[in-house]
Amino acid sequence: MNLTGMCTKGIIIGLGFGLLAACQTTTPSKPDPVYISHTAPAVAGKPTISGLTDLGSLPQNLGGTPSTPFADGRFSPGEWVMLKGKNLAVNSLHIDDQTVPVDLYYGQNPLFKIPVGLNPAKLHNIVIDNGQGKAASTFKSSHYIVATDTDGKQRHLIRTNPDDRGSIEEDWIDLASEAERPLFTLFSADSSYLFTVNIASRVEEDTDKEANAYVMEVRVFHAAAPDAPALLKQFEVVVDSSPIDATISANNQIVLLGKRSFTVIDANDPLAMVERQRVQLPAGGAEKTTFVDVIYFADDQRLAFLETYSNHIFVYDTASLSPLADVNVLPEKSIALGVDLEPDPKDSNSFWALMGPNYRLTGSGLVKQYKTLMGKDIPADKRGVHQLVHYSFGESGLVETKRHELDSDYAAYFAQADDNGDLLITTTKLQFLTTDLEGKKATEVLKMTKKLVWDALSFGRVIKVDRDSGAMETVSSGVGIYYDLEWVPGIGQVFSLLKFGPSFSFPYITPSWGVGIASTGTYAKRKMNKYAVFPPYSVGDIEYQD
Repeated sequence: MNLTGMCTKGIIIGLGFGLLAACQTTTPSKPDPVYISHTAPAVAGKPTISGLTDLGSLPQNLGGTPSTPFADGRFSPGEWVMLKGKNLAVNSLHIDDQTVPVDLYYGQNPLFKIPVGLNPAKLHNIVIDNGQGKAASTFKSSHYIVATDTDGKQRHLIRTNPDDRGSIEEDWIDLASEAERPLFTLFSADSSYLFTVNIASRVEEDTDKEANAYVMEVRVFHAAAPDAPALLKQFEVVVDSSPIDATISANNQIVLLGKRSFTVIDANDPLAMVERQRVQLPAGGAEKTTFVDVIYFADDQRLAFLETYSNHIFVYDTASLSPLADVNVLPEKSIALGVDLEPDPKDSNSFWALMGPNYRLTGSGLVKQYKTLMGKDIPADKRGVHQLVHYSFGESGLVETKRHELDSDYAAYFAQADDNGDLLITTTKLQFLTTDLEGKKATEVLKMTKKLVWDALSFGRVIKVDRDSGAMETVSSGVGIYYDLEWVPGIGQVFSLLKFGPSFSFPYITPSWGVGIASTGTYAKRKMNKYAVFPPYSVGDIEYQD
């Protein structure tokens, strides 16, 4: 037996197995799959930011992967964003003056939601500090302005953009509605979802309540979807009287106000909304009851309702939906003078009440009544007022703290607080609203309308009222009816309007439905019937994606 040969073969065979093993261990293996988790990556130095990717506003699920198909380069409030770079393990970051929590990661990249309250006209700073250093980047946010054209059965949307003129993009997006009447638009508390509220149908009249119930259609849209909001879900609920307003709280409780009732919807899960409760409101005036507005207090602990015929305000607890207090704003008056309510952003226990002739109401009978009140020798209880009243809620109930007198030559529609807590109010010259053009000869009408419209400086305007002194200034004016409004930081007041132009036939004015934006001007979106110049008006709701 040749042991030397055997040993030599063994060595060769052994080397072969060793080489094979070595080759096998140097073959690169597939990386472990990466999923969204709460696990923060290790930090090995100062942070660096290489970019941001928008992911849409739908939930980012643990164990899943980011929704990159929604990335369109626009960063909207409520939208998820993936921050790319190195050493980015933090539990919070800063955007402008806001602290934003971080508790989700995709590998090395933190995920966070864009907060509400950003100025759409500015470039935003994002700063991250991992304890070993800081890194910063910038981005611009995109916000929707939504104008609802109820009679035209459309919603018109336009985006903000700090790079464009007046921080407004040029192109409008139209959302047609198949509903009987599109009414209101709301955004969820974090602005990630858009809700449209429409009348679907009318329920058979309930003579016991002397009011019609309505089936309301609430549609839920993914607000940060590319190109335009994308429909996700549809929900139906009943309001036991004619719908007149809608609002939403910071915990996504939607209130649909009818003229004599309200319905609360729990929208905490927008894809599985639940009707929480229907509540009948107390009777108002001696002959008629019409609630015209509802607001949440700034702390969301209470609701306030305004009834116009009795000029009463009722406060309800949001948890139990039971009444807490009420007050008669004008106890010496016997006519409808309640117009609008607006929360006080400077005091969570306070709000403003706008009082005067209410030309928002759809009943023509009240409009005729207001015309008769412009004459002389009117009893004191039937004389109109034009006031802005501030109330605070405390242990003793509702307490009046301020009362400002407004211009008695103008009727007011809506009030909206700006960044400083001052009040913006849309108004129309009463001379135009109360002039009777019916039954006049064509030459007389032409002469009257020319005097009212073309010879006048303006009869539609937005005024700003100083919250402390009551001093007034005009911030927008023109030939038209300025109606519902929102305040947009860095851009100013945005309002729905009827824009008037000349016509060669009665009543010698051509109205167009449109939108006014302080930073860019007015937009005529749809021509209307020429008789739409006369009250009562159906102009539409304005909403801003904060």
